[in-house]
Amino acid sequence: MLNVLATGGYDDMTDPEALAEIKDFTKCLGQEIIDQGHRLLNECQNQFDQVLAEGASEQLNHNKTELEDRVNSYKLQDTEKPAHNIGPIYDSVRKDWNLTRVTLDIPEVIKKADIIILVRGGNRSYVRANWARLANKPVLPVARFGYAARHIYEAELRDFDHKYANYLPQVVYQDLNRRDIDISELARRAVQLVEKLCLSWQAFVVMSFSDRDDLIDLSDTFVSCCEEFGYSCEKVNEDNTVTRIVPAIWQKIRSGAFVIVDLTVPSHNVYYELGYAEALGKELVVTAKEGTDLPFDIRDLPVIYWTNQRDLKERLRGKIASITAQQRKNNHR
Repeated sequence: MLNVLATGGYDDMTDPEALAEIKDFTKCLGQEIIDQGHRLLNECQNQFDQVLAEGASEQLNHNKTELEDRVNSYKLQDTEKPAHNIGPIYDSVRKDWNLTRVTLDIPEVIKKADIIILVRGGNRSYVRANWARLANKPVLPVARFGYAARHIYEAELRDFDHKYANYLPQVVYQDLNRRDIDISELARRAVQLVEKLCLSWQAFVVMSFSDRDDLIDLSDTFVSCCEEFGYSCEKVNEDNTVTRIVPAIWQKIRSGAFVIVDLTVPSHNVYYELGYAEALGKELVVTAKEGTDLPFDIRDLPVIYWTNQRDLKERLRGKIASITAQQRKNNHR
């Protein structure tokens, strides 16, 4: 379960038909956040927040016990009256969202959110987007309805390669700007992006490119085991004599759910990449052929020692299954 902050507004909308369409979308968005298994975070400030919460409540059949967990709102201290009374409503420690402060303490609703969805809105949405960027949270601006969300979408698209390319193809992110699908489908696709951007389903392999016969199938073993659990698996494609890790490799290590490192063949680059992944606190799967003499400062790492590819596959499956279970547990909160 991921925490999804959906925020926006119907600023300057005078066309009744256009207003009805965006309200329908807002309701569908609230329903989809719940239907796809997530928790809705809400600001309880305006009509958008009200329609959103109503959609979520309807999806939960207005069950008070479910609403207690699945729809959480945070009301600013200066807000006189909440926009709705759906689910628990907490008083924020903040009186406003002002960015011009001595210290920029992240608002609790942004801090708690795993991702922020923006729909239309005005200056309020620009502020939310900037707080999300400061907190390093993914932003999903639904561009179809224009106004602030469109401008934010264009900015995010310019930074796509840096921020999101390791999680999904750009064409999938561009679903946020689709006009050829109906409102309910747009909402469904927008929420589908939540898990794609918050849960990494990529693994990265670090290993020597030795042509030893016993290593020929090693990379294929890693790839096939990862794919069994739904992870795509990439490996370094540079020669192991390269003296410096390129930024693209750093990014893949940073964005991966875990890093597989095989230490069978000594390599300065492999050790360097292992050290970088460990310093980032990444989940590590370290392997080596039985009999490999590891350096003293690596021996304390848990190592899967293998004798052949069948043996390695059996041991890898257990480790990757454990990582997968932990990843899902960490995001079920």
